[in-house]
Amino acid sequence: MPHHGENAFREKHPFVLAGTVTTAQTALAVTARDEDSVDALAAAKTVIFEVPYGTPALDIRVRADGNDNDTNVLDFYAKPITAGGLDPEHYTRMFTLTGDRSTQIASTGIYFMDSFVISNNQWEAGYTVENTTNEIDHLRVNTDGYEKILVIVTALVSTTVYVDVKKLDREVVA
Repeated sequence: MPHHGENAFREKHPFVLAGTVTTAQTALAVTARDEDSVDALAAAKTVIFEVPYGTPALDIRVRADGNDNDTNVLDFYAKPITAGGLDPEHYTRMFTLTGDRSTQIASTGIYFMDSFVISNNQWEAGYTVENTTNEIDHLRVNTDGYEKILVIVTALVSTTVYVDVKKLDREVVA
């Protein structure tokens, strides 16, 4: 049973919309993963969010419009904190997430995505996937010192993909 501190934390840290993607983007070449190249991508092609300092893990859910079972493919990249005086760090592709638009609808009229499948996994920090059918799937990842997360959609079947993020109060145990 959760104790009062966990409930208070959850109330202070609800899901927030990190951003939307309305235009597909091919997977980033390794030579195009520096911060300047990523920042030059059109805003319609990316969701970039900063990991709040001291956050041990994140809970990520995805919403989309379109038809039931429309499949969208998202690439997640992470950039570590740049140590003082060094050249800026580059983004690393951490994994690819494939999911379908489900039948569970949010109060906003946008459907949640389900049937999450992870591939191209490089996320050594630990993650879990809550995978269901026609419900809300969750991806929970440890932040492991990363300061920014980049999401692009490499196969966009829906018109818009929405990425929601929430801070977690402890690391994910895989």
